[in-house]
Amino acid sequence: MKHPQRTHQGWALPTVMAVLGLGALSAMSLSRGLWLHANLLRSDGDELRARWAAEALLREAEQDLLASFAAIKDTRHSTPAPAALSSTPFIPHTSAGLAQLKKALPSGLCMDGICAPDTLESTSATQWLQRLSTAARYGQYTGGGPVWDSPINPTLAERSGYWLEAFSSADATQTTPLWRITALAQASPRSAPIVLQAWWQGASDTTADGRWLSWHEVLP
Repeated sequence: MKHPQRTHQGWALPTVMAVLGLGALSAMSLSRGLWLHANLLRSDGDELRARWAAEALLREAEQDLLASFAAIKDTRHSTPAPAALSSTPFIPHTSAGLAQLKKALPSGLCMDGICAPDTLESTSATQWLQRLSTAARYGQYTGGGPVWDSPINPTLAERSGYWLEAFSSADATQTTPLWRITALAQASPRSAPIVLQAWWQGASDTTADGRWLSWHEVLP
């Protein structure tokens, strides 16, 4: 009895190649999904660290302002005599001191994180990042630097700072300057900076006390 002759069509190799190709595509898709997920987690972590740092800098800026009421004062935290012409920025307590500060600072510029602009300027987060070299650093003027300069938390040491902008109060009964505090923190060069702004005013020109008036986040 003769068996029917079968013709082999060679489907085995293409089938194996197709299965391997689908497996490779699935592996690539899974790998890309894991990579995107890791990047999202890293981005969220960077934003959270920067936000915490910016909030800490707002408090640091307040401590810098309040340090001007300390018994032992340095040139930053004491207003020079009216006849003296200061070449370095300082934190004034009165409208007269603010007028002296405007003479000490170049128009429209900031030094050591202190500014005395003639008009209120609306700036973006990117613009503040470009001015980082003129900012005050965490602990620089309050004595808290060593903790934050360690490699454990480089955010506050390398890519962060704050500015104190002094303005005359619109309320004639207030003799103390009105301060706009800007705090910037960037977790890494690849992440966007977090910039927070707040308004603060001292209770009087003789007491180490003040109040926060408002705050908001500056958009990129």
